[in-house]
Amino acid sequence: MEMQAYGQAYKYYMKTTDILKHYNHLPSFANIQAESDQIIREMIVKLKKKLVNEAVRSSPPYISSPHPSHLPPYLF
Repeated sequence: MEMQAYGQAYKYYMKTTDILKHYNHLPSFANIQAESDQIIREMIVKLKKKLVNEAVRSSPPYISSPHPSHLPPYLF
């Protein structure tokens, strides 16, 4: 994720989620699942911030501040 390979990170996360959940009773797999979930949550936050920043930059000039009411509700 450090190289912003979000698509690849998501693809690998989706490929491994079922396996990690299946073996979640084993501590090492549970730890990997927890770390993977945390990484994906952080990725979602980063991508939402990026979308908000892009929406603010491309908003009409009469909108002077990035107030949440100007943005789609699915971003929050």
